[in-house]
Amino acid sequence: MQIDWKRLFEADGERRLTAWLFLKLLGLIYFAAFWSLSVQIEGLAGPDGILPFDQLLQRAEATLGTPGAWLRLPTLFWFNAGNGALLGATILGMILSVTLFFNLRPILSLVLLFVLYLSLFHAGQTFMSFQWDYLLMETGLLAIFIVRGPSHLVIFMFHWLLFGCVFCRV
Repeated sequence: MQIDWKRLFEADGERRLTAWLFLKLLGLIYFAAFWSLSVQIEGLAGPDGILPFDQLLQRAEATLGTPGAWLRLPTLFWFNAGNGALLGATILGMILSVTLFFNLRPILSLVLLFVLYLSLFHAGQTFMSFQWDYLLMETGLLAIFIVRGPSHLVIFMFHWLLFGCVFCRV
């Protein structure tokens, strides 16, 4: 991993430097979020947990049918919602957050981090319905678009997200 410092400080370099630093810090935040979930997820959403996710998936499929349930609950755990899959998702999330921090395949890392966190968000049900969980998902989705250099639209969307955090959320 070699950093092109000249490119970071060129005419548009201030934005690139900010995006570069932002992605590193986002990698650290993702790591903390996945690590925190790794010690809790089995007790919260595992088959023997407080709110077993596999039972919710079965009820959703019985009520909405397979296509409807998959659309209402987008998660990787349709295939396996056991303790191993839940814990494995958190460990994979920690690994991907390290790859994001070191700028190894950042777009792929960000997409996979978003998908994993969205899956765990649905698995956590009530326990994952806090403002910071929504904020991490929204920020993670927008971050995918700043890897190749932030556009004016993406910067505007981050400003809009910040505006919503400060003024619109309770």
